[in-house]
Amino acid sequence: MSKKKKKHGKDPKTPSFQKEVDDFIELTPKKYRKNYGEDYMSKKEVRAGYFGMLAGYIPSVITWLLKYGHVEKSSKLMDKKHDIYLVLSDNDFVKYLKDEIKNGEKIEGSEYLSAIILDMIKEAEAEKKEEEAKNPDKVVTMDMDDLIELSQLCSKKKLKKMKKAGVADDLAFDLVSVLPTAKLLKHHQIFRLGQVMQIIYAYSKSMEIDFGATIKYIIKPEYYPQLITYLLLERKADFVEFDDKQKEFFNSVTEWCFNTMEDYGKTGAMKEIEQIPLAYFTKRKADKAENKDANRRFFLGQIPPEFEHVNKVLAKLRARDSSIEEFL
Repeated sequence: MSKKKKKHGKDPKTPSFQKEVDDFIELTPKKYRKNYGEDYMSKKEVRAGYFGMLAGYIPSVITWLLKYGHVEKSSKLMDKKHDIYLVLSDNDFVKYLKDEIKNGEKIEGSEYLSAIILDMIKEAEAEKKEEEAKNPDKVVTMDMDDLIELSQLCSKKKLKKMKKAGVADDLAFDLVSVLPTAKLLKHHQIFRLGQVMQIIYAYSKSMEIDFGATIKYIIKPEYYPQLITYLLLERKADFVEFDDKQKEFFNSVTEWCFNTMEDYGKTGAMKEIEQIPLAYFTKRKADKAENKDANRRFFLGQIPPEFEHVNKVLAKLRARDSSIEEFL
């Protein structure tokens, strides 16, 4: 990443997390010594205090990135995001965070960092590609090893559980990199579910994957209705180039969807089933209104009869709203 930072003015009406983000960007060891340090402090003590203060700002930085990090139409916000990433990717700060985590220290907000780091790496790769396109004779090197290790440390417990459950190391790391905590599904949910499924479909080409046994480590059951809705809305046309192994996996995911919905019915949670087709039909209708509807994963009107509770809910919805017929 280029090293130039922009100036960001502070507004007294700005929420506190915004001010902390500005401080995160603008703080330097020199400013730390002047404003918070003592004359007798050694250079090492100043840097430790400086990095500790930066680490304290991480929750506010994450709040900002989740709120504004994908607003690409605003060059001002993108400049600020770039400056945040400059600080987060500073080699000495990354090493400080790694050491703190290895020593058992809790870095508040660290459960989100794997996703932030992935985005940082992607942006750095894009900058590298752009720079090399402008200067064909120039070789731009990237060393992301420390950032990758930090990401692994932040998700260490989850990765350990997935390994114990038999999930392949590479698949596990790629999944926790896009969704290290299910809390991220409160932000850009469709985008994040899409990232998860892209990874799983890619790996299904070369390995056997038990979808249910894998996804439970990435997405909590409370989010299964949203996940199933997303899966049922996937367009068939997007998977025409799948090989036989991927198609077999694709079908197993469909079966997981209906089995999970049926399990809701067996426990009396009929509303959990109902919210899925309701959201499905709402999206199909909206797409039709914009002339962009298409065939999806499975014709819901052809769900096998053994899924008794699911079919019961669909029959109820059909009786209530005949307009859904064309989407079955």
